[in-house]
Parts: sequence; C-alpha cells; structure tokens
Amino acid sequence: MLNDVLFAGPARKQARESQQDNVAATFYQFGYHASFNVWTYNTDGQEGAVDIGDVLKSISCISGACNVSELPFVFNKALKLDGSAVIVSTKDQALMDRMSRLWFSNELFNDYQYNNDSVLVFDEDGVETFIQDWDSKQPGLDPELRNGRLQGLEDLNLILGYM
Repeated sequence: MLNDVLFAGPARKQARESQQDNVAATFYQFGYHASFNVWTYNTDGQEGAVDIGDVLKSISCISGACNVSELPFVFNKALKLDGSAVIVSTKDQALMDRMSRLWFSNELFNDYQYNNDSVLVFDEDGVETFIQDWDSKQPGLDPELRNGRLQGLEDLNLILGYM
C-alpha cells in the first residue's frame, strides 16, 4: 500500500494530468527481480556505524524490485546506488541493453504513450508488456479498491502529490 500511495498513485495521476494537457507521457511499472540489489547499507561512517535507513532499503529489495531499482537498467550501468560495481547475470544485461535503448529513443513515447491507463510493465522475469486499462487489473481486497487499487485510493484521497 505504501508503494501505491507514495509512488505508483502519484505517478499515475501525473501521467493522466499530462495526457489531459496533451503532453506525451509514459507510465511504467518495473517489477524485475535482478540478480543484485541496488541498495547497499553504509558501514563507512564514523566508527563504522550502520545506517539503519540504508539497511531497511536494502532489505526491502530482497523479495523483488524496489524504489529506483530500474536505474541501472535505464542507464545500462552495472552499479549500485553508492557507485560500487556489481556483476550482473546474462538476463540482467539483456534487460539493461533493451531498457537503455528504449528509454533514449522515440519508441518510448511513440509506442508506449500513456493513454487511458495504459502501462508499460516489466514483470519480475523481465518480460515487457504494454497493458491497457492497467489499474482495473490490479484489484484490491477492500470493496473500495475492487475496481482498481490506485483509483480506489485516489477516490479516498489517499494518493499523495507527485514528488
């Protein structure tokens, strides 16, 4: 739910507002589970103290993608967020090559433009699909969220502004 309220919901709302203003936008969901974690907990501080924030961010990525885990793929750089190099799998490298070419081409806006809740999805296996009416296919258990989690949260005024 935190991801929906803090990240996915505001991004979807921004994409919809861009569409209404006739500004090209693409909305994507990155769920790929890479062979490496982009976060590293810091032990280089004074007295080797562990930064608990970095530890929590690192742990949150263990089960799959987390905030900013797409960045090495977008920029085709096998680096963690602290700049340290990582060894990537063949599958990781193939997705890095594909995403970096896509992100810096007209294809991203020509073929994957946000329109009525269409979302470019990279699933946990790195499979790329373009899903129409995406949110309605993301139902929640709560009756308020059964027509789509993000729309339900937005209707309840629980979506934060775009950061």
